[in-house]
Amino acid sequence: MLPSPALSGRKRGHGGLHLHPSSLRQRSRITNLGVVLLVSFLCFSLLFNLRQWLSASDDHHYHIPAISHNTDSHEADQNSILLSTNEPVKAKRLIIVAGHAIWKGCLPEKRLDDEDWERGQTRESSVSSEGESYLRLAIESNLFHNGFLPFERATSEDYAMDSYQNLLFSIARYHELTGAYPENITVIGYEMKRRRFEELHLPALRWPKDRFKYIGIDEQGDTTMQYKGENENAFLPFSKDIYGCHDLLLAKRRHRNPSRRFHPYHISAPELTGLLNWCPGYQAGYNAIYPGHLPW
Repeated sequence: MLPSPALSGRKRGHGGLHLHPSSLRQRSRITNLGVVLLVSFLCFSLLFNLRQWLSASDDHHYHIPAISHNTDSHEADQNSILLSTNEPVKAKRLIIVAGHAIWKGCLPEKRLDDEDWERGQTRESSVSSEGESYLRLAIESNLFHNGFLPFERATSEDYAMDSYQNLLFSIARYHELTGAYPENITVIGYEMKRRRFEELHLPALRWPKDRFKYIGIDEQGDTTMQYKGENENAFLPFSKDIYGCHDLLLAKRRHRNPSRRFHPYHISAPELTGLLNWCPGYQAGYNAIYPGHLPW
């Protein structure tokens, strides 16, 4: 015979099985006790591991650094950049040599050979800048009498797209290098560009004429066509759009920036931010002079 079921001695009622209430309470007490034991063990384990971790941290001197909060985000960004730079270079005069091509040669004594020159970074086929190559040529020629080593007071400006930006961006680059603005400026370039600088760019920057000097150099031979091209393609357009931010001159800047480069001078020369952003509209005839404060 098969053994009697374990529940055979319990009464069955209509509709299902009936268990004695005491058995339910007994099972519940056992379950609660297990939960209490598990929770107690878990708490003990957490406390033990936390103590071990804190002890290890003290042994290895792990400390959370204090963080200072600056509500002026622009000042904070500027300070973080300045911390990564060297001591400012001491200077009073800014000398600008405008570049028109890239020297790609290896021998400085052959610097007059046309085959050692090519178009610069403002052309799609180039990735270097004119100023950078001029500086390299000067160093390799020992022009600074510094033992063919970089000269701390000579640098390049690599973002300008035209002569107006050559002047403005060079002032900003000077500020990056020295922490100040120049007292005097000398520009060395083609003689045919003198009028453009003296009659248009200086007034646009409101730079004092008595603190500016232009040294002009003409090419050998007949330069009639060069002067004509300068007048038609540069002087006249700038005379109608003195900041070069509309129509023809703006199109030239875009064409000369195939790599979509951006200058950093809003941060490194914040006093020039207003001037850097200035672009007078049609109602002002494109020639309204920037009225804001300037550091000179």
